[in-house]
Amino acid sequence: MAHFPLNPEIAALVVDIPMPAGHGLSVPAHLDGYTFNYSLGEFHHHLFYANSSFHYGMSDRDFPDIDVEVSSPDREIVERALLLNIGQLYRSYNRLPSLRLPDQQPQAGYELVPVRPHIVTLRHPDGSLLPMELRETGGGSSEGARYSYVADVPVSDLARSYAAADARPSLAAYL
Repeated sequence: MAHFPLNPEIAALVVDIPMPAGHGLSVPAHLDGYTFNYSLGEFHHHLFYANSSFHYGMSDRDFPDIDVEVSSPDREIVERALLLNIGQLYRSYNRLPSLRLPDQQPQAGYELVPVRPHIVTLRHPDGSLLPMELRETGGGSSEGARYSYVADVPVSDLARSYAAADARPSLAAYL
């Protein structure tokens, strides 16, 4: 059972239809967090707390081990990473126009900073490093670059933007 509350704006993005692997949102007994099921239960997105940090990761029906994508002691940083992934799934399911955040170069003023192989963080325009570790898989696009475009957006605004047909208040430029 999760020891932290789920942001109600994030909960509003749950697609709650019967699925083979459960409904759209579950609170697994073995995980201090939440699991969001999409694509008929094929893909699972996890927001959880472990080892003094919050984590966002994915698993699927065939490979149930969670592949952690983002870790941070700051829950909002991890919630933004979750929203970058489930937000587009929600829009697709509800037949809302797609959003495309740039994924080649970070937003002006941001810089990707390697932490160790395949793990980066972001340098904020004020020079500070965001307290996060983000996994980069390569292949021509960058999750870190994509994240830089939402790094300063309040989580509630980001969630509302994914839910709104016009992507307001924060993502209309990416329709």
